[in-house]
Amino acid sequence: MKSNLAAENVILIGDFNDNPDDRSLNILEYEDKDAVGGVDCKEDDFLFNTSEKLLSKDYCSYGYSRLFKETVSDTFQLTVAGARIENNKWRGIEHNYFNDVKIKTILLDQILVSINLKKYVYESGVFNYSTAIKGERSRVRFVEGELQFTKRGSLASDHVPVWTILKFN
Repeated sequence: MKSNLAAENVILIGDFNDNPDDRSLNILEYEDKDAVGGVDCKEDDFLFNTSEKLLSKDYCSYGYSRLFKETVSDTFQLTVAGARIENNKWRGIEHNYFNDVKIKTILLDQILVSINLKKYVYESGVFNYSTAIKGERSRVRFVEGELQFTKRGSLASDHVPVWTILKFN
C-alpha cells in the first residue's frame, strides 16, 4: 500500500480520541499493524503526523473547556505541563481514568499527511481563542438506540481545532 500512496497527496484529519503516541496513530505513521504505543523511536515513513511535535511540547486539543471554563481572556494557554508524560505513564497499566489520571488534557486531534507532503509542512498549531471553549455542554441520553438531547448546549465541541499550514513554493 505504501507504493500506492507514495505519489498521492493525502491529508488525513480527525478526532482520533488517541494521541500521537498511541498505537492507532503509530499504525498510521508506519503502516504497521503490529506497531506498539509509545513515543516514536523512528521517523514516520507512511503518513507524517504534523501534530506530533505539538504533543512533545505538551500542547493539547481536548480538555480545555473544563480546565479554562472560567477564563475571561480572549485566548487561553495551550500547553499543559506534563500532559504527554501523564498519558504515557498509564500505557499498558490497568487504571481508572477518572481516579488515577491527574492531567486529563491531551492532544486527541491529528493532521497526518502523506510522506511526499512532509517537506511542505510549514507550521502546525492548536486554536486558542476562548470562543472555542466557552458555552454550556449538551446533555444526551440514548432511548431505544436513539440519541436524544436532554439539554442542548452552546459549546461547539469538547475539542479545539488543530491546524497545519502547507507551503508549496
